[in-house]
Amino acid sequence: MKTVILALVTISLLACTKNTSQPQMANAKFADNYIAPVTHKTTTAHYNQSGANHTLLAFKQSNSKTATARYEKLLYKQLSADTLIIKIRSIQTFGIQYKGDFSFTDNHLNVTLTQLPKLIKRKNSTTDTIYSTPTYNAVYEFTYTINHIRALPQTISLNGKIIN
Repeated sequence: MKTVILALVTISLLACTKNTSQPQMANAKFADNYIAPVTHKTTTAHYNQSGANHTLLAFKQSNSKTATARYEKLLYKQLSADTLIIKIRSIQTFGIQYKGDFSFTDNHLNVTLTQLPKLIKRKNSTTDTIYSTPTYNAVYEFTYTINHIRALPQTISLNGKIIN
């Protein structure tokens, strides 16, 4: 009985061992759908690739404040798991709603603000689209929540202008 058990254990161990002469290959589905990340020992450049399906989970605009600040400023930046939260103070046109968006290029995050139009519906069912012209500026705080981020971006810019 002991020899039978010993033989079964030996056969199962031999069946489970890996044959090192076979080349290791990723299965076809994995190889077709994913690109292996580029890793660098001294830098995280190219770590947040634009093809990584980053998603803007949330965009929040604060109420306007008196324009006491003279420039844009990065107020808050935190990477938790794969979600990046940034808060930016910016001077924009008073009384306007904005739409936030972003793009990654070579570990550079560019967040953008686009003015949303006011839609006015007339009694005859036609709609007018109105973009406000600047009368005076106010200070807003914009919060972006972006996921699928692997590392903090080296630089962050707002509408193409680098902010600190």
